[in-house]
Amino acid sequence: MAKEHINHLIEKKEEIEKKLLQQEDILKANKVTMSDSLIDREGFPRGDLDIPTIRSARIQIIPQIS
Repeated sequence: MAKEHINHLIEKKEEIEKKLLQQEDILKANKVTMSDSLIDREGFPRGDLDIPTIRSARIQIIPQIS
């Protein structure tokens, strides 16, 4: 029973890590980090970024690292 539980937890951990890597790859492809600003100096969304994709990736990363 304990061994099954441990195996389940290991599988869950690996699944979470895989999802995090996928989202981090999205951020890398867009050349941003979790803390880079998505707005320009005038307060408008940056035109050189895929804002919806970046925000979606960040939203999916945050609960995993909190």
